[in-house]
Amino acid sequence: MAAYSGAVMTGAGAGAGAAIVPPKTLGEDIARRAIKIVDIGYVTVIYFFFAFALGVSLDRAIGPFDPAVADKKTTGRLAAECIAHIWLCGVVVYFTRNVVERVPFPLDGVAGFVHGKVKELTNAAVFTFVFMYYQKNLRDKLIYLGGSW
Repeated sequence: MAAYSGAVMTGAGAGAGAAIVPPKTLGEDIARRAIKIVDIGYVTVIYFFFAFALGVSLDRAIGPFDPAVADKKTTGRLAAECIAHIWLCGVVVYFTRNVVERVPFPLDGVAGFVHGKVKELTNAAVFTFVFMYYQKNLRDKLIYLGGSW
């Protein structure tokens, strides 16, 4: 479906074998669009709270950055720690995205709306931004490294 024509996917899981069913009325098309807007907000809020909770938890688990301790480490060691931290953040983003995709939407199926087709469900941009914002240890370490080069 290259452009939105008001049609939705129906059938077995709205997958590859699903049929495209156009809206019967203008009211149904408006209802689908309104439900989609609500769904985008729903997914965004879920991503935000997961990001806040996981971001703060991971930052507390790693602990605060101490420049005095960093002075005793080599630049290579600090760079490796940053790379490991970024790798860990990527893994957390991946698993969280997979969890959020499985959170049910209460209006799924209403007026023919399919929750699984919302692009924001697999786009974890909000999660990634908020999650990385709360990685104070990583930020401070990168600033420290930037000043030493």
